[in-house]
Amino acid sequence: MKKTIMLMAIFAISSQAFASVTKELPIVVTQDYSTIGTVYLQGEKFQKVVKDEAKGGPAMMQRAFGPVELFAGDMIKGGQVSKVATLNGKFFLSLKNEADIEAIAKSHGLGVEFTKGKLAILKAPQDMELSALLDILSNDARVSMVNLEQITNEMAPE
Repeated sequence: MKKTIMLMAIFAISSQAFASVTKELPIVVTQDYSTIGTVYLQGEKFQKVVKDEAKGGPAMMQRAFGPVELFAGDMIKGGQVSKVATLNGKFFLSLKNEADIEAIAKSHGLGVEFTKGKLAILKAPQDMELSALLDILSNDARVSMVNLEQITNEMAPE
């Protein structure tokens, strides 16, 4: 009898503790995005998106009047990235000759952020269109491989 009462008391206390913990969990609100247009980066199809509260701004005007351009700070969705990614204007390059890093950066108006051997991270100015620059760097004979950095919050804690 004592064991039964003891077990019931422990169960009641643990149930209350669990219920109070679950009440404190925050509700995660998903952000809604609107598509502005489609852009291709190295043959992969992406959609340029904006947060829904930003619909009325100049970004929506771009959809109606011209091709989709990408700049640092823009958001894209698609390709191998299942979540929305933000572009920060950085390019990861693998070069055929490490001596070409400065020449490539200078010829395209890029800043050198990091170098290690034949690898480099170059940063485009804020007002430089990124998709055209990616195509130019991809076709540069001195470049073995180039990627435009895409930042997601995929690994961020909830």
